[in-house]
Amino acid sequence: MGSNNYNVRIPVQLSILITILGTALFTLTDGTNNPLFPFAAELMLTTQLLPFLVALPLVRIPIKGLSAMGLLMWIFLLTLSMVSVLWGDFPFLSLQRTLLVFVPSIFLFLLTVSDKNPIETFWKVARGLIIFGVLLSMIGIVLYIFGTTIIITEFGRMQVIKIGGLQLQQSLVGIPPLLRISSLAGNPNSLASWLMITLNLTVAQWLANRLSRFKFILLFGVQVIALLLTFSRAGIGTTIITMGLLYVLSARKRSRQLRRTAVLFLLLFVSIFILSYLVELSPALQNRLKVGLNERGAAWYLAWNEFIQRPLTGVGFGISYEAILEDAGLAITTHNLFLGLLSELGIVGFMLVLILWLLGFLGSYYMVKNAKKIYNNTRYDEIVVGGFIISVLTGLVVHQFFEFGLLRYDFRTLYWAYLVGISLNPAFTTMKYGAKQA
Repeated sequence: MGSNNYNVRIPVQLSILITILGTALFTLTDGTNNPLFPFAAELMLTTQLLPFLVALPLVRIPIKGLSAMGLLMWIFLLTLSMVSVLWGDFPFLSLQRTLLVFVPSIFLFLLTVSDKNPIETFWKVARGLIIFGVLLSMIGIVLYIFGTTIIITEFGRMQVIKIGGLQLQQSLVGIPPLLRISSLAGNPNSLASWLMITLNLTVAQWLANRLSRFKFILLFGVQVIALLLTFSRAGIGTTIITMGLLYVLSARKRSRQLRRTAVLFLLLFVSIFILSYLVELSPALQNRLKVGLNERGAAWYLAWNEFIQRPLTGVGFGISYEAILEDAGLAITTHNLFLGLLSELGIVGFMLVLILWLLGFLGSYYMVKNAKKIYNNTRYDEIVVGGFIISVLTGLVVHQFFEFGLLRYDFRTLYWAYLVGISLNPAFTTMKYGAKQA
């Protein structure tokens, strides 16, 4: 690879790393809803905008192919969301949220499709996020075992531990004996969302032979314990689905995929049997499986009803809670990305997001297909990365049926934009890439 390509790759790669890892760092809380770091909002926005501006001379604007189509969908979404301000009841709030969500996402998407070696960048980002997930897990577990519990309300508790002048704390949610840890993520569901990503990155690194068995067992085990202690139904279920898909898709040959699928179905059957048995024995588990579903049902009904009334326009981007749910006395968001989008941007906005999602699937499929057929399984990293993207995009469909974290000013939105950007990177749609990397 020539020095010119090397010089281009480093600033773009570094900008991507700063954007993703900086966003992850500044989303941390002090165990409550307060940021862990002072000026966290300003610092997070800086890590999302400044790296792009520094690397701007090296950014390529795609004008053809899947990457150009992806950029077009992002621009259409941004435009539609800004136009929706005109008919929304909270125009300033809607405009603010539109810019915060779409500008950093588009910047990161452009950086990603401009990256000369997206696979190498992916593994560097993965290492950083795995370390992040392991530290979050360890803090949550240590506080759970050794922390002093302070009861605030019937359903809320804080666990505190002091080490010299340093104080760490986390909120516990739920009714004993099922107290759900949150570490520095703010709440258990957020922690589970983080671990859904970092656990599968840990598995991907192991499948690609980038982790020894000992390191894998250690890192994987710590994160699994923390995930189970969140008692997050959507988080745990989605992690299992994503991990199973990744395990199957990473197989080099079809026969091995079929064997792995059979093993997973067997494990699934055994797991369902064991879980059913435990639920029968434990009233606390029965309550955990049912709690909160009625309130979500009410939110879903209101969002759907609003879409029926305004199918083309919606109420305006980012304000479904303020415009629909708050007046109804609900204290939760829509808890469903798809109903939330339909109620905010109507059928047009929903279709734009769906197309962007499908483009991510299509690009990842080509990545895996080319690595297996054109290069005769010699690009195993690409098989694993492509399988990871397909698995996570599929898992997010399931997860976001019960949550509304995407297309909000949140790490998950940025990471989703990053994964779609990798799958649409021109490197995987031209033979030129193969020649350079051979």
